[in-house]
Amino acid sequence: MRAYRDGGNAIDAAIVAAAVLTVVYPHNVALGGDLIALVRTPDGEVRCVNASGWAGAAVDAAGLRARHGGWLPARGADAVTVPGGIRGWEALRRFGARLTWERTLRAAEATARVRAAVAPSLATHIS
Repeated sequence: MRAYRDGGNAIDAAIVAAAVLTVVYPHNVALGGDLIALVRTPDGEVRCVNASGWAGAAVDAAGLRARHGGWLPARGADAVTVPGGIRGWEALRRFGARLTWERTLRAAEATARVRAAVAPSLATHIS
């Protein structure tokens, strides 16, 4: 709601929410993660932002196929990609975000500064 009060729109609010979640729920919404979003423009057009991670430049695709066949494993080093989430936020902003980066990230910074509690599932994983 603060994003709207500050003059932002739904795109701004979505990025603000994602940024706050990286503070309190980082094991599921992380700066090192990916982003896929559907954005409906005011004229009804639906666009997709696919900021899912790319494979690293040094990946040996033939080696991966030899080890895993036609499917990558769900976990492990061979399934790791270059994070695309932050680039996704940048791409989303091009759909008409109104707030500056400073205003967009203000709530996440404030949440981190007050040392907000993390999600119980993260606390369990850490302990």
